[in-house]
Amino acid sequence: HHELQRYQNRLHPAIQLDAYYGKDPSVWNNDMPFVLKIDDYLTCSPRSLPPLSEG
Repeated sequence: HHELQRYQNRLHPAIQLDAYYGKDPSVWNNDMPFVLKIDDYLTCSPRSLPPLSEG
């Protein structure tokens, strides 16, 4: 649980790790690389949406 708390404090606020607390640690270990990629996308790659076409 300490590892989850550490990551929760570090990751983007939109990423919630609460569901992992009741699961086997292997679930978090399997998902962690993908969660980190999502965090990287949310924090390091700000993208603006293209304007809606008027037509």
